[in-house]
Amino acid sequence: MEFLPPVSSFEIRFHKSDGSVSLIMTISAFGPEEVKLRAFKMLNADLAYAIIWLGMAEVATVHRDKPN
Repeated sequence: MEFLPPVSSFEIRFHKSDGSVSLIMTISAFGPEEVKLRAFKMLNADLAYAIIWLGMAEVATVHRDKPN
């Protein structure tokens, strides 16, 4: 049997521009970079940024690119 990389359960908290939490979701991924990419793709005009958690530890923050 081949080696399978470990999968972790991450929580993504999506926030509006005023800082209030709009959506919380849990996903399984191979690492924080994969979660950052998924979160970035979900950001839109209503969701300004996302904070990614692994258990009680904050792993990363992803911000929406604002158009000029």
